[in-house]
Amino acid sequence: MSHSPYIVNVTIQNFEQEVIRRSFEAPVLVDFWAEWCGPCKMVLPILEQLAESYAGAVRIAKVNTEVEQQLASQFGIRSIPTLHVYHQGRKVEEMMGAQSEAAFRAVLDKYVTRASDAQREQALEMAENGQIDAAIELLRHVVAEDPGNHAAAFDLVRVHLGSGDAVIAQAQLEAYPIELRNSDEGQALAREIRFAAVAQDAPDPATLHAALTTNPNDHHARLQLAVLNVAAGQHEQALMQLLEVLKRDPGYEDGAAQKNMVAIFDMLGGGELVSRYRRAMFNALH
Repeated sequence: MSHSPYIVNVTIQNFEQEVIRRSFEAPVLVDFWAEWCGPCKMVLPILEQLAESYAGAVRIAKVNTEVEQQLASQFGIRSIPTLHVYHQGRKVEEMMGAQSEAAFRAVLDKYVTRASDAQREQALEMAENGQIDAAIELLRHVVAEDPGNHAAAFDLVRVHLGSGDAVIAQAQLEAYPIELRNSDEGQALAREIRFAAVAQDAPDPATLHAALTTNPNDHHARLQLAVLNVAAGQHEQALMQLLEVLKRDPGYEDGAAQKNMVAIFDMLGGGELVSRYRRAMFNALH
């Protein structure tokens, strides 16, 4: 049994207080475990380390599924360890099986309020006001002083990217730990960088529009225009151009239009725009 003040054993009687209500103060990581479970024993020292490291910025709630069978059934626990993250009164994440400390941190840090966040916000304001060099310097300082501030780490990459330097943005992203690069946000950012790198070598939009006016079947020009749209944050315009290529010639450049549409879907993560163009892509292919 842990003696950490940041780890609590949870029952059906105190779940509301220790998980739901506490999650309004700080994220709560709920660990569904059992005595016989080998992987659960592997996770325990990691959870104890996290509890001490976060020092109250994250709380750990442990649910013994052999004792609290009603709770386990209520949450549909079918395998252990299963871990849920609660924030602001609701479940926001679910993890299955043993995880590394870095993997836990990558999830938890999205919900932790950090002292360095004020400097991060200041840097973003600088970037918005065109003070790119100052923003980059401040974000580098934040990342160096607080490596756990993953939001600042990704912001640093985005500021480089927004300044038009995809090469430095790529190098910065590749310098991060693999768990950070392989996170959903890291992979989405990598796709943004790939689009931006291609966009740097593309003709200007006016030239591409002129080419398409002359020849609407200039699929290469249309693909380049879509890439420029993505780099400018004009995702719907990009999807419109890619869908047009898909309708005219789905096999062009080994299905480049479909591949780029899927890359944009993955980058955006979801929403009405993604749903609408997924249906349009399916209809175009069938």
